Amino acid sequence: MSNIKTKSNFKLKLANSFGSIGYFFCSMQWFWVVLLYFSLIKSFALSTIPNASIDSQPPQPVILDPDTVTAASSGPDIFFIIIATAITILIFAITIYVIVKMPSTISKASKNVVRGAAENATPILLQIQHKKDTKQNHIKLTPMLVLIMKLLLIIIPIGLTFASLFIPEQLVDFNISLIVSFWLLSISLFAFLIQYLLGKVFSLKIQDIK
Repeated sequence: MSNIKTKSNFKLKLANSFGSIGYFFCSMQWFWVVLLYFSLIKSFALSTIPNASIDSQPPQPVILDPDTVTAASSGPDIFFIIIATAITILIFAITIYVIVKMPSTISKASKNVVRGAAENATPILLQIQHKKDTKQNHIKLTPMLVLIMKLLLIIIPIGLTFASLFIPEQLVDFNISLIVSFWLLSISLFAFLIQYLLGKVFSLKIQDIK
């Protein structure tokens, strides 16, 4: 019995691991869209800052006293070198940690957002359909909403990428932006497809596919 349960858990984890890959690359799709629209976002942000268009006075040149420069240069340089080295090592370690943890963190956060949104929307849709919010109806509708949300999260960035053609100031060539967008979409779609295919092959419960 324990062996059967272990195999079932392994199958579920294997299927949902492809879901995590799909969520990660789906997040990359939206990150790419934000990058494409960065000039518009920047312009909007600057427009909300009061007096942003007022030119500030140019900085006045600072004239240093030669005696002061000599005195400062003779300070404890080794101490500052040690501090700079320690800060560099710390930043490098944090960067490595972020690179390693970022995919799993993004995937987990995206999964929770989609699952939570589907759970919250299910009672509303059941009420619109004049159906009772029973456990059976909930189990039947929620996985369908999760699938629909996944598809929307994949498809919408492609539409926004096409619309980026009309941005006056483009940071990336339009053809390159399309290639990258379709590449990310392909990986996201393929990962989710494998997830649901494995769920079908392994006869997993649809509500466990996340």
